[in-house]
Amino acid sequence: MPDSAPSTAFPCCFQAPPPRVREGVALFNRGAFFECHEVLEDAWREEPGPCRFLYQGILQLGVAFYHIQQGNRPGALKVLKRAAAKFDRLPDRCQEVDVARLRWVCESYGERLGRADWASIKDFPRIEIEG
Repeated sequence: MPDSAPSTAFPCCFQAPPPRVREGVALFNRGAFFECHEVLEDAWREEPGPCRFLYQGILQLGVAFYHIQQGNRPGALKVLKRAAAKFDRLPDRCQEVDVARLRWVCESYGERLGRADWASIKDFPRIEIEG
């Protein structure tokens, strides 16, 4: 599905992210991945449309990073794949978020988790809302 702009099949992608999603992204950016999960879980459960994949993907990316922090490599890889699958269902930009970059983040961290020094991962990217 990757595309450079939101398609008409994803009208919600043309909207700004709701306040709860902005809150979840702010928690993600502070490294509060558990708390991010709690906030975004409510947001995706309330969203009936395809933008729920964005919320689920960000939530799962945060869970993968939480697993990395806890030393749980298998759990991180499993949830990272789920996040990538959610982002793959969306256009490259959705609700002012660079989804293409999030796909790259999933791929990049998946590769890092495959290396012997994976436990040294301490840096986690930010998610920018451009609007």
